[in-house]
Amino acid sequence: MYKKILRYVLLTTAAFVLLSLCWFGNHVSEKDSGRVSCTRLNVIVKDSSGMKFIDREDIDAIINQRYGSFYGKKLDSLDLKKIEDAVCSHTAVRNGQVYVTRDSTLNVIIEQKIPFMRFQTENGGFYIEKDGFIFPLQKGFAANVPIVDGAIPVRIPAEGSGYATTEEEQRWIKGIISLMKYIRSDRTWKNNIIQFHVEESGDLVLIPAEGRERFIFGGPEEFERKFDQMETYYTSIKPIKDSAYYKTVNVKYENQIICRPK
Repeated sequence: MYKKILRYVLLTTAAFVLLSLCWFGNHVSEKDSGRVSCTRLNVIVKDSSGMKFIDREDIDAIINQRYGSFYGKKLDSLDLKKIEDAVCSHTAVRNGQVYVTRDSTLNVIIEQKIPFMRFQTENGGFYIEKDGFIFPLQKGFAANVPIVDGAIPVRIPAEGSGYATTEEEQRWIKGIISLMKYIRSDRTWKNNIIQFHVEESGDLVLIPAEGRERFIFGGPEEFERKFDQMETYYTSIKPIKDSAYYKTVNVKYENQIICRPK
């Protein structure tokens, strides 16, 4: 019994000492922070699937613009909350953490937003995340994500970022996200469908990598049934005619495949 108690005390003490060393090794003590001036900015951008929306120079500029100069200031005089708010004001930043260390460094850790697709209209474009959050295109880097162009039935939020404001827009976005997830999860359609266009009528048109057909898909719902009809077209209809015979293939109606020649 005594040995068990002694082992518990030793393990607890060792854990406490280790945590204390880690804290003192990574953070500035209150006494030191009053003497040490900030001379360096360290920015860590967490892995965001290859996204390169933001870098150290961007963070340096946005802190100076929204907070003010921090170089040469005492570490304990820096308002870390305000600096963090400044960092998170960037439209490509999802989360940001700010802290100082006794090597005179202001440290910024950033998690970027990850676009799932891009909507492109005549008036400009915007990204959308998997949960439907909208944020602006970024200067200097374009994400390699599916692009939907044409008469997109979604308005950009007045703030430039945020969720769609109407239930109809939210429903359409939810549908198009589900459609894209389905295509990405299917080996055949992922490699075959390369372009998406929205007509003024609201019909979504899918454009394949091979062939000249344009598949009139309708809205982004019942897509499993529509892809079954597209598969029927490829296996039972297209082989009968020349590969360039049909111009459009309408699969938006149940149990109907309407093919129009050129």
